[in-house]
Amino acid sequence: MRVQRFGPYELVRRLGSGGMAETYLAVRRGPGGFEQQVCVKRILPFYERDPQFVKDFLEEARLAAQLRHSNIAQVVDFGEVDGSHYLALELVDGMDLRTLLRRLRDRGERLTPPQVALVGLDLAAALDFAHTPGPNRDGVVHRDVSPSNVLVSRAGEIYLTDFGIARAVGAKRRTDSGVVKGKVPYMAPEYALHATFDGRTDLFSLGVCLYEALGGQRPFDGATELDTLQRIERGQHPPLASLAPDAPAPLVAAIERLIRPEPDQRFAGAAALIEALAPLSPPVTVRRELGVEVRGLSESLSESLRLSAPSRTAALLDAPAPAYPEVRSAAPDVATRTSDAPRQPGPPEAGWASTDPDQISHHDRPSPYGATELAQATVSATEVLPTSEPPPPMATTPLGSSAIPGIEIAAIGDSLPPAPPAAKPRRGLVVALAVLGVLTFLLATAGTYALVLALQN
Repeated sequence: MRVQRFGPYELVRRLGSGGMAETYLAVRRGPGGFEQQVCVKRILPFYERDPQFVKDFLEEARLAAQLRHSNIAQVVDFGEVDGSHYLALELVDGMDLRTLLRRLRDRGERLTPPQVALVGLDLAAALDFAHTPGPNRDGVVHRDVSPSNVLVSRAGEIYLTDFGIARAVGAKRRTDSGVVKGKVPYMAPEYALHATFDGRTDLFSLGVCLYEALGGQRPFDGATELDTLQRIERGQHPPLASLAPDAPAPLVAAIERLIRPEPDQRFAGAAALIEALAPLSPPVTVRRELGVEVRGLSESLSESLRLSAPSRTAALLDAPAPAYPEVRSAAPDVATRTSDAPRQPGPPEAGWASTDPDQISHHDRPSPYGATELAQATVSATEVLPTSEPPPPMATTPLGSSAIPGIEIAAIGDSLPPAPPAAKPRRGLVVALAVLGVLTFLLATAGTYALVLALQN
């Protein structure tokens, strides 16, 4: 297999690429047969010329590198190689929680209450560590806790990843502009409506994740994203006890408290949530059972992808790391995904568009999966355009001023290029076919007339 050298790493295989960054499975080698596999995320060339984007990228690396915890995916390294900034992340052998829940739903199953309690305790521990200032570091608010940013390993370990839009606790509790970033169904109302946040904002998002894991559906899903936000603001959702009647009452009560619309009605912090879930702490066998579940789903997913989409999957998995793609800037009125820079409002007729909420993401998430999950990650990844044309601009969905004045949410959907229009037939060919049709009709008519005359004679 061919590899591409990138500083201290060998880029073995491209995992995915979006509008602003691309990720690779990479290997770092050392003396004595030392070998470490990591996920290398590097900025696309065009955005290297954007000082604000590079600044935000380095801030993401700085914040994430300070968070050393057993339930937070680690930043191994970050730096610059030949003018290209990169971030090397721990490679987790498993799948994200979003994939796990989806695969279970496909089989008519859910996580068990003890497994949900395990996920809740581990993620609460990760948030408690992140929110609490430590030596030489500030506490940070994640602002995008969602199933796609939770990784579950084949050993049943739980990791919170992607602190790309995190902000320091105390240093900033409101965004610089009226643009907030994240996934709508998991947004706390104070963040979505007023662009304010603190640790309780992350706890709300965690509560939505746990509700979905235990109840089999998200609590606030509406017909549109605006409808979803209005349900979030009102706290309108089916009672979790009706969806999971066999779940322990303390677990249901804790999750219901997490998703209350008023921050003061939630737990005061992640430590308080840990205390509430402590009596439900599952035995060690539950983690093992969760790992077995992930391994089984990984193998079935790999087989399914091999049988259903062998060409595309195999090409993405086996192709050598490509050269840098060429891109250009998005439209001037489109905000970047990792910048809080203000942008001009859209046209008056622009409404709140409905998109797949799982794809509304603040920036290109790295793909820290094992080999069996790389196929799925790459199948859903945005493909790089083969020409010098840039990727199409992000889709943004401004909120109506009557519902939520002054706030807009950047909803970022798939960035796949549109299908090329069908080629139009040439005018000369159309004319020739028309003439041929007329001549055929005349000849047929003349032949019929001659036959009739012959029969009469």
